[in-house]
Amino acid sequence: MTMLSMLSFAGAMTVLAVTPGPGVFAVLGRTLNSGFRKALVLIAGIVTGDLLYLSFALNGLTWLAQNVNGLFTGVRIAGGLYLIFLGIRAFLSSPAAEAGEDPAAESERENRSPAACYMEGLIITLSNPKVILFYCSFLPAFMDLKSLSLTGIMQAALIVSFVLSLVMVAYAALAARTGKLVRSPRGVRVLNRSSGSLMCAAGSLMIFKR
Repeated sequence: MTMLSMLSFAGAMTVLAVTPGPGVFAVLGRTLNSGFRKALVLIAGIVTGDLLYLSFALNGLTWLAQNVNGLFTGVRIAGGLYLIFLGIRAFLSSPAAEAGEDPAAESERENRSPAACYMEGLIITLSNPKVILFYCSFLPAFMDLKSLSLTGIMQAALIVSFVLSLVMVAYAALAARTGKLVRSPRGVRVLNRSSGSLMCAAGSLMIFKR
């Protein structure tokens, strides 16, 4: 990859990552509902999904997205319904009884296992039409996939990992900072409802976005 193609690809990845969508909403919601560390695991799942699509494209498997649209639609709808379920559960969860004491909330924050958070992020990426479109249609505009060297493949993978991780961690850090300001039972209730609403929004985008 030339320097120009790398910069162009990094810019396109930044736009893809910064633009609000299911991934961003899910990261915000998971941070508010489960904490910054669990959000990092979810982000790892999102990045893994992007690297998988990059691998498909680099290995000439763009035909997969073009020939099995029904499969991707099913995965997208199932992933969206799952996020809506998680959002409703977070929205209806009860706040702690006293200000400054939220053991129930802390217990709920630990109920989500790292493996579940990772799979959540992976499913979000693999079922996101925007990611599918980018890697299976736009990627060839930034690089010649047929003549791409091993070094070029590694450069592309590093750009995807670095840009996507940086943007998503920034979103998670912002949500975590906001969450630390909320400590009262009323605040915890608002926090739960906010995170639940964000997850429902992410699920709805996955189901209805074309």
